[in-house]
Amino acid sequence: MNYAHQLYESPSTKPSEPTQLPLFSPPDVPPGAVSSPEDVYRYRLLPLLTTMYSLHPTHIPLLLLLSCTHHALGDYDSSVATSHEILAIDGNYVEAMSNIGTALKAMDRDDEAFEWWWKALQIRPMYWDALDNIIGLLFVRAQAASDTQRQSAFYRQALSICQFSQRQIVAGDGRFALFIVNSEIHSLQRVFFTTATIYSMLGPGSRYYAVADYFRAIELGECYTLHDLLLLASSNGPIPEGVVEGLGMQGETPFDALRILLNALLHLGGGVLPVLLLLPDQVMHLPMVLFQSSIATLDSALQLPPEAVRQEANVMTSTKFQEDALRDMVVPGFGGTLNISTSLVVILYYLALALAPSPSTYNNLGILLSTLSSTQTLRDFHGQRVLNGATFARLYYLAGLKIEPDHPHLLTNLGSLLKDEGDPARAIGLFKRAIQRNPDFDVALANLGNALKDTGRPWDAIEYYRRAVNINPDLTEAVCGLANTLSSVCDWRGRGGVADQIGVDDAGNMIPPREPGGTVNPGWIIKAIDISAHQLEVPYTLNVGMIEGIRPLEEWLLIVENAKGRALRTDEGRRWRACFGRFYKQERTKHRINEAGFLIRFVDWIQPRLQRRWYIKAFGKTQSSANPIGDISPDLHRSFGRPLLQGNLSTPPVPSVLPFHTFTYPLSVRTSRLIAHRNALRISYMAYTQSWLPRHVFHPPKPPVRNRLNIGYISNDVNNHPLAHLMQSVFGLHDREHFNVFLYTTSKWDGSTYRPRIFSSVEHFLDVSAWTASAIVEDIIQNQIHIRIDQLGGYTKGARNDIFAARPCPVQMQLMGYAGTLGAGWCDYLVCDQTACPQEMCVTERWREAGRIAQTQLSAPDTPGESASENWIYLMVTDHRQSFRQDEKLSIEQRAQTPPAKLWYDEEVRRTETRRLLFPDLSHLYLPFLTLAQLYKDIFAVWLRILVKVPNSILWLLRFPAAGEENILRTAKAWAGDEVAARIRFTDVTTKEQYVHRTRIADLFWIPSSVLWTGTPILTLPQHAHKMCSRIAASMANATGFGDKMIVNTLGEYEDQADPVGTKGLQEAWRRWVEGTQFEMSDEWNACEGPEKEHGYILVPDDDPVNVTVY
Repeated sequence: MNYAHQLYESPSTKPSEPTQLPLFSPPDVPPGAVSSPEDVYRYRLLPLLTTMYSLHPTHIPLLLLLSCTHHALGDYDSSVATSHEILAIDGNYVEAMSNIGTALKAMDRDDEAFEWWWKALQIRPMYWDALDNIIGLLFVRAQAASDTQRQSAFYRQALSICQFSQRQIVAGDGRFALFIVNSEIHSLQRVFFTTATIYSMLGPGSRYYAVADYFRAIELGECYTLHDLLLLASSNGPIPEGVVEGLGMQGETPFDALRILLNALLHLGGGVLPVLLLLPDQVMHLPMVLFQSSIATLDSALQLPPEAVRQEANVMTSTKFQEDALRDMVVPGFGGTLNISTSLVVILYYLALALAPSPSTYNNLGILLSTLSSTQTLRDFHGQRVLNGATFARLYYLAGLKIEPDHPHLLTNLGSLLKDEGDPARAIGLFKRAIQRNPDFDVALANLGNALKDTGRPWDAIEYYRRAVNINPDLTEAVCGLANTLSSVCDWRGRGGVADQIGVDDAGNMIPPREPGGTVNPGWIIKAIDISAHQLEVPYTLNVGMIEGIRPLEEWLLIVENAKGRALRTDEGRRWRACFGRFYKQERTKHRINEAGFLIRFVDWIQPRLQRRWYIKAFGKTQSSANPIGDISPDLHRSFGRPLLQGNLSTPPVPSVLPFHTFTYPLSVRTSRLIAHRNALRISYMAYTQSWLPRHVFHPPKPPVRNRLNIGYISNDVNNHPLAHLMQSVFGLHDREHFNVFLYTTSKWDGSTYRPRIFSSVEHFLDVSAWTASAIVEDIIQNQIHIRIDQLGGYTKGARNDIFAARPCPVQMQLMGYAGTLGAGWCDYLVCDQTACPQEMCVTERWREAGRIAQTQLSAPDTPGESASENWIYLMVTDHRQSFRQDEKLSIEQRAQTPPAKLWYDEEVRRTETRRLLFPDLSHLYLPFLTLAQLYKDIFAVWLRILVKVPNSILWLLRFPAAGEENILRTAKAWAGDEVAARIRFTDVTTKEQYVHRTRIADLFWIPSSVLWTGTPILTLPQHAHKMCSRIAASMANATGFGDKMIVNTLGEYEDQADPVGTKGLQEAWRRWVEGTQFEMSDEWNACEGPEKEHGYILVPDDDPVNVTVY
């Protein structure tokens, strides 16, 4: 029998006993010819078993092996017959019943197979093979069901089968009703995990039972109730100040007192445990610290299963709890006081690591910790350090890599952290190691592409994005990364396109535009847009029921009344009750409400109103004082607490298409706005969950002395950057009698001359590049900043929107550079003009136009971002009307005395000479000039047609990036022929001064600002009313006074035209804040008769001459 079992279990392995030669072999089959498993079964094992059967016809183990051999050879009838022989000897032999079922299943007789498996399970409830077969059969039937009703019926049948075994094995009091050996604990855990999974699929009404069974699975594996495990783990973490002392539990706390502590923590967090941040070493000591009094009982009562078995159960359960469908569910065994939350999942991972550490668990925990904004102060021999979730994540990734140094997921996730921390070189090395270990790891490939793109090498990133997309066509980061990098190097092949725009097929051929609403041309840009649309829908299914779970509806209205400083009037109460009432209705999921977004925007709405109430309480409606005023009541902060976000609120997701990319993607108005809005929600969430943020709003500044406002600029680009080029003289133009200017720079000096030049023109210059967010906010408050202005920032790399979102200043503005809406509740004004930002594209102006303000809309703080409207979307300042005249060598007085004809003749001479030096092989030509970074397929097609119309012209492009040159020339040849492509010239990037100097040789320019300084005309088409980036050039053209000559309204006009035939606004913003008229629907706003009642913007005419004083 031993020999026969060896042949059956390992037919390809030479058996060691009893002989190395077959006992039986047909005469026509040489011994060496028997090689395959089927040959071994047929020519060695079956003859042996047949002989043994003739000698021992009632030996059940022999019959069982014979039945299995028949099955392996596909002789199912003989297998069934042999199993029946076994049952004739022992009618309750469940293995034979199961074998009959398996053979019948192979013969497609599923119903009969089911009956035999079910008969075996009724006899032995712990016969796991039969249970697995039944559940597998029912799941296959459910997945193949023609409708949801039949599918649900199969799942419920599987549920009842599992519960039959559970009831037979585990009694109602939780004790085992049957003896179960340690090796079978994992199988029983799987049964509970299966029932929990089925419950979670049956709908919201069954999720409580799913949670209960998940926790039963954990408790079976760990020999402790989950209550005990959470109790002990929670007590080892950081406990909020005052809780231990308030409960009288200083020093060593007994187990019973720990229960009191856990209940106190739950009460403090509203049913959610605080996030416990433990170091990996602390986690490894948890068993010794937590189970020291019970470890002996653990050893004697029931030995733990093997580590691999327990690891699988713990990790799969912890991972399951992270699913959004189970968020906010109540955990059984805690009297309804504990909800599933991120903090709970973190503790489960700690326990899994403490009892069964593995690289995968370290990786999963690191991923979770990296999303947390919580911090922990650590005191050790290094001193005092403040560690955030990302820092803890790195420690867990490194701990996992000590176990498995080449674990691809750990390497990739650690690389992502390093990339986000500004160390792309090390990140690239880790990504390459991960790919070397697993060449088909799509996430690592996409991350490597991201890192290469961030280092200014988009052409190198394309290969890795393509590989990732080929492996996983639905990987969002890879698809969007590929779309962005191909666009950046003007490789439009396979781009596709929307109906009313030019499309490009896989070969690079142009697809003519169709009528709006026509067929979409598929391609990678359409794929990216579809991904974005799907991601924007996700928040409507998250955090459902959160607002109702936090507090009753009437308590929300009390918060509104506190912000207003009075009771709500009848009409206001009706609107706010309707606003919050949406979240207390069962059908709320049908209305596609972003519940977390509403709550975050509500906090955005509350903060500035509470801050102003604090100001009025302390200083009255004082816009300015003759002398400094002291703080009348320093304890007022107790009255102005900010609403806190729940610990179980999931981090608001953001789409893979970034706000900056909406400038060039063919997106709808709402989609462009919503992408910005979702990023604003994420930023607000991260700011509001910082541990250093006080529980009250920030102290408002004291009134300005003698009308001198403290203005705080913050910028990441006070270096050799376009922002510094354009703003270098603006800081020195502030009237020092009315403004005290602070400039916070968040980047290190690059050694260029721009920072020293700007430094000399401001009174207070602070390099805060190494400061924490809390330190920057504290300095802003100490400096009594009244108006904070963010420069360039927006949603660009290096922007410090987290400072904005914390709301340290009463009035906050966005100025310069980021040509789009922020979609944020923490930005009060966008500095722009009516050309760049048409009045009709502003939401408040739309509301006024529709009916002097839609009252019901204004009552919902999330409406500005989540509205379904396509009719609204919601800057550009340059270096004070500069010109480039260095080579004229004329003083201001001399230039004024020179006749205009003479000035222009001399200018033409200089331009001709510069043109000859730059393009010595060309005669006097008409030279339109473009920068490659701004070149898009539609406008490129127009310029190619212009080159065809004007034979003596060239298209002059900046070689930036250099990889785009090949793609541009290839496209030009395909779309317009070799002759036209030969008239496209490229020049390298140069210094700012040289760049401006040489642009004067062009006859027409497409990019404004610094080129206008040289007197070169521009041509621009403000094509999209909702895209500020497409209207900025028109704004600048209008500022010259010649806008009618340089602005066109259609691409056709563009093509024909190219053929060669401050102070008042800032003061007004401060006045509106102090008076309270900035806040629409406030009592002050309702009572006012000023311009703010008519429109939401501050209009500062630019017609009058300006007397400029440079400081």
